[in-house]
Amino acid sequence: MQEKIIKDEIDSLPERERKKIKIPSPLYIFKSRGCSKCAKKGTKGRTGLYEILVMTEELEKTISTEPSEYKIIEEAKRQGMITLKQDGILKVLEGLVSLEEILKVVETKEEII
Repeated sequence: MQEKIIKDEIDSLPERERKKIKIPSPLYIFKSRGCSKCAKKGTKGRTGLYEILVMTEELEKTISTEPSEYKIIEEAKRQGMITLKQDGILKVLEGLVSLEEILKVVETKEEII
């Protein structure tokens, strides 16, 4: 199931980003061990997840004419924006954070939206 989550998110990345990624086969998913110092999270410090939406003329038009969440998200995807979840998955592949931690944070965020 973890492999499917990762592959689905990679498949939904903008093409320019997919070309940059080399996915190992078999896919290795790092699992954090944790210790008493990190409260069993397996990380030290914080790792930021970023979702940046650049205001363009097209986005401004979408917001002015059809300001629905769906239309704004569609325009953002058309422009090639990387979502929080996708950014997290890329960090999972780098071994910076565990998939469980990303899903915990991102799924909570998706529930709010």
